[in-house]
Amino acid sequence: RLDGSMGDEAVGVATVAWTALAAAALALVLSFARAHRRRGGEGGPPEHWLFYSTLGLLRNFHRLLDYMHEQHLEHGRTWSGKIWGQPRIFYTSDPENLRHIGKDAFANYGKGPQFHERFKILLGDGIFNVDSAAWYVHRKVSAGLFNVANFRDGVLPVVNKTTDALMAMLREIAGGGSVAYPPPRDLVFDAASVMHRLGFSGFEDAMQTPPPAAASKAEGKEPSPQWTGDACEPNCGDLQNLLHRFMLDAVGRIAFGENIDALGTPDLPVARAFDYCQRYTNVDLFVPFWRWRRWLLPSGRRFREHVRVLDDFAFDIVRRRRRDFAEAEPTEGADKQADLLSLFLSGHKVTKDTDISDRYLRDVIMNFLIAGRDTTAQALSWTFYALAKHREAQEKVAAEARAVLGTGRGGGDRHLTYAELGKLAYTTAAFQESLRLYPPVAKNARIAVKADVWPDGTQIPAGAWAAWVPYSMGRTPELWGEDCEEYRPERFLDAPLKPSPFKYPAFNFGPRTCLGQNMALLEARVLLARILAEFTVTLPDNAPEIKYEDAVTLPMRFGLWLRFEKREAAEVA
Repeated sequence: RLDGSMGDEAVGVATVAWTALAAAALALVLSFARAHRRRGGEGGPPEHWLFYSTLGLLRNFHRLLDYMHEQHLEHGRTWSGKIWGQPRIFYTSDPENLRHIGKDAFANYGKGPQFHERFKILLGDGIFNVDSAAWYVHRKVSAGLFNVANFRDGVLPVVNKTTDALMAMLREIAGGGSVAYPPPRDLVFDAASVMHRLGFSGFEDAMQTPPPAAASKAEGKEPSPQWTGDACEPNCGDLQNLLHRFMLDAVGRIAFGENIDALGTPDLPVARAFDYCQRYTNVDLFVPFWRWRRWLLPSGRRFREHVRVLDDFAFDIVRRRRRDFAEAEPTEGADKQADLLSLFLSGHKVTKDTDISDRYLRDVIMNFLIAGRDTTAQALSWTFYALAKHREAQEKVAAEARAVLGTGRGGGDRHLTYAELGKLAYTTAAFQESLRLYPPVAKNARIAVKADVWPDGTQIPAGAWAAWVPYSMGRTPELWGEDCEEYRPERFLDAPLKPSPFKYPAFNFGPRTCLGQNMALLEARVLLARILAEFTVTLPDNAPEIKYEDAVTLPMRFGLWLRFEKREAAEVA
């Protein structure tokens, strides 16, 4: 029309079009909601018609493992939940279901694209981030590092020597001195990470400010600020930090043939970068817009900067190992096999050749950093924490250690032999009991490739997550008895047989059973025996509260500050 107005017909067409579009959008939303609704009768937390379990998870992210355990106690051995924009997650603590997932139907459950894509930038195509043939090659080659001869002649000497350096630092602390610690870590700060860390519980947790210990509140003591090397009680040190540095030095020597000197370098860029990247990617597992987060937010820019630090570190090691390997004389073949990178460079029978890219070896390094540093350091931190709380168990470990090492005040100085490790039965049980209650990989999952039915009858659709929570399983009365929340190392001494890995998945199970479990046990026995033969450890009254942090592994959020005091020679049990 000449006056520019719209005729009744056009208005009607536009109204119909917009109405149809709105109806189509609503139908799409409703069909999406119906398609992902809980159907199997397995139970779980209440679900919103659109947001599913997301709101409940957000409210409990600051205590996620305990929230999952509460769901297990309320809904039984198998339950499900769903985060908006993610596949449904089926949680189980039934050992028969885990046997099915990890052994009987192993080929049907893998990392899947959801995990692989999120961790690709950090772990690449390493052993923890791949399935099928790629995983098989990594596992078969890496297995060459984990044999008795290498443990006795290669691993144990490195662990003993690195323990010497740690013992010197603990003696400095026990004598009233101090050791250097890194400055406060970089925060992962964006909307997703704040919601994840906040969990509707207050900004104190979100901003990583440790509250005073409960005992300090009860006794009316002045709350402590964040503890550092310059602000802590006398004779106290952050053992978790020192153990992370210890393990980085040990894995550098054992797996890469490198002297990293993390114990002598408190603020090591690679350690800071690795910690940041782990916290960042852990949040990515729970958000559907993770790709946008990495490229549009300042935290994503910092994440990429830290990844470049890790890349530089790893590629430098690869270049040095290639050069050293090429320059080695043929008669040095035994030495060339002394570390993991050399096993790949030497043309293993599984890899068939030596034409392996630097990027592939970089991924090997990143995966063994998380396996060799974080899991063992954190498992030992929780063990020392448990022993500090249970003095009777601590004294039994100390008595056993001094019986093996000797009873002098410097008993922690002597190196343990491979044969002597077998005499530390109670020490081993103390570590295993801690792994039951505080497993370093506290939650785990696989993706179902095809639809499946579990032994308990639960129907699993293709593409769903199959998850288990070792943290919860260790606290389940059906599996461990009514005293399941009690720390009692005798539990592992009294048992006639080792617990099934499907009941006690501290080292995973089935074909993916942890290759490094015996190395972790070796390191744990050496450190527990040598440290407790020489020192008593107690929890300071006003130290930061011990709380776990939700991460890929199970670190203590504010560290593990312990008081170290020298034992006298007469303190022999």
